[in-house]
Amino acid sequence: MAQMSKIEDLVIFKNEKELSETEKSIEKIFEISFQSYVRRLEIGLDAEGLSHDDDSAVAHILADMGKKDSILWIFSLCCEDSREAAKILYANTIGCVLASLNYLSAQQVKSVDLQKKLFAWTEDEEGSFSIYQNRLKALRKKKREIEEMRPLSGQNGLDFFAELICPYEFIPPISTNKSCKDFLTPLFEKAVESIVKEERHAVSWNILRLAAKEKDVLVDEAITKNQRKQVRTICKDLYKAVEKIGKIDFTQYDYSETIILAFAREILYHCKLLKLLLENEDNNKKLHISENELRLLREASLPVAFYLDKIKIEEIYDIAIKNKYCRYIKMVTVALVEYAGAKLLREQKKKATQQEKIQEAYGILKKYTEFVWEDYFAFLDEKPQENKENEEGKESNKKINISNEIVKVVYACFLNQNAIYNAPLDYDVIPQMSLADELPLMKNQDVYIVGSGKSKRQEQVVTKPCFQSELEVNVRMVVSHNGLKIDRAVYQKKQKKFLKEMDAHKLLKIEEDKIVYNIFKDRETWDEFLLLFGKTAKDFCARDFEFEVIPTKGEIEILSGSKNPKTMQSFLKGNGISVNENSKEKAETEITYGGIVGLLNALVARRDPFWEGTICMQVDLGKLKGYRGSDSYLLRFDAKCSLTKDGRVLWHDVENL
Repeated sequence: MAQMSKIEDLVIFKNEKELSETEKSIEKIFEISFQSYVRRLEIGLDAEGLSHDDDSAVAHILADMGKKDSILWIFSLCCEDSREAAKILYANTIGCVLASLNYLSAQQVKSVDLQKKLFAWTEDEEGSFSIYQNRLKALRKKKREIEEMRPLSGQNGLDFFAELICPYEFIPPISTNKSCKDFLTPLFEKAVESIVKEERHAVSWNILRLAAKEKDVLVDEAITKNQRKQVRTICKDLYKAVEKIGKIDFTQYDYSETIILAFAREILYHCKLLKLLLENEDNNKKLHISENELRLLREASLPVAFYLDKIKIEEIYDIAIKNKYCRYIKMVTVALVEYAGAKLLREQKKKATQQEKIQEAYGILKKYTEFVWEDYFAFLDEKPQENKENEEGKESNKKINISNEIVKVVYACFLNQNAIYNAPLDYDVIPQMSLADELPLMKNQDVYIVGSGKSKRQEQVVTKPCFQSELEVNVRMVVSHNGLKIDRAVYQKKQKKFLKEMDAHKLLKIEEDKIVYNIFKDRETWDEFLLLFGKTAKDFCARDFEFEVIPTKGEIEILSGSKNPKTMQSFLKGNGISVNENSKEKAETEITYGGIVGLLNALVARRDPFWEGTICMQVDLGKLKGYRGSDSYLLRFDAKCSLTKDGRVLWHDVENL
């Protein structure tokens, strides 16, 4: 019976079911809804007056999912330059997510067809396949022998035993006529070629040679000088074999395939990592690795393949970082798949299957790699040179300095690779609320009984909502471009036109280094502002208003006057503003700045005192007066409601977005 491949251990999700179950688990742990998030994401992107764009959505997902764990800040602690943390984090996450989505969407092929692909490099396909089978048997036999003696290394209280995974174990089984996924085939083609041509010089064989001397590698107190020399020699042979794999050129493939292949190669072979370790050795940057650090290295292997030279190797393997990082990757994948599902629903007017969503998500992220290639992945354009034999038929043999510490670290890199993504989703979840300090209540405070997630019901002090005395709002342009992405230069030109009109009516004010709207200080400026659009304070109707309640957790509420004019009319009237459904009729009540703020305050007051989120209100101003073909403008207010770190104060700020 042929041994199963460990190929699934290379990806974050093994199947569609695992992806769905992870989504449910994350939603339960964080008390969030990915569908609501996607809806909020769409609204947020559209609010800028530009059609929403898949590249923008991916960028938002990468940033937003990281805020749940402050993963970017944590990751920056492991970077030599914290300013590059975002690039390093996002590049590696993209590589991992791309590989996982590619695996989930990869087509099934017959093993016999895969065999033809893997042996395309030789004319003697049948002979090479037979050699490969024999070499594979030899590798498996060698590993069984090593596994029989490896438990001895765990005696006497020593914690050295960990599962050893060799690169050959990830190659899909091709000995029978069964089906398997066409995944990482170009990389496996080179791996198979190495096993056939290199024989005992291949990477996996040298790993097993080193594993056979595990006790000499890890417990070097009593070993002889000759034994030390032997393990160093094996380690040098291993590095030379890895170096050959590291020089395989993947640049003939498209951007996404290049990223996936380069990412998987590093996870399997540690080409860049080993080179970096040896370069440090050559530069006399000695590594002093404790037994505890070796344990962390084995238990907390990270899916990090890019920018290793900018990462503090000795710190990146912390288990806490691994758990948060792996959970972040899963959240990004889930959010991207849900976004893809929402896009398909919007375009096709029907709910997509999980496989359709996965394929669409892969396509979206694949396109995004083109957008960020120059910033994140340009280094992959460098074409490595294959090692070539000299005229005597011998390979160049450069001197490699390897210390006892390096041998330990090199060997540890190939332990426990199968546990790379085994991070608990509920690791170190920080509650959204904490108990209030025992301080006397102020006049504007009250006590509420709340419950948060798994925690017991708690008494918590909350300050009653209040607004800042001076507000800043934003006037946004609604661009009518039929869903097409508007040229940035055109958008700026239109914005300058509006600012020119504002300046002509003395409705702009310079404060320090920024320009602010000076339109709400008194009745005169408000009326003057409305005249820009040919309006008066009574030229509004129910259809001109729209409210959005966007909670941090839960469903988004939208009240649109254009879609539900009667409901909007009733809401406005209930808060002291009488308007009509029909835009041709004058409003009974003048729409003032103070009245609009009162509406916003009324919306906030309806919320639970522990409610967190954003309340958006926008008023349609219409087109700019005197300009043919002018775009419509929105007057938009945003009230953000959030709890402070000690869980006490609710403060609602109206911010300039």
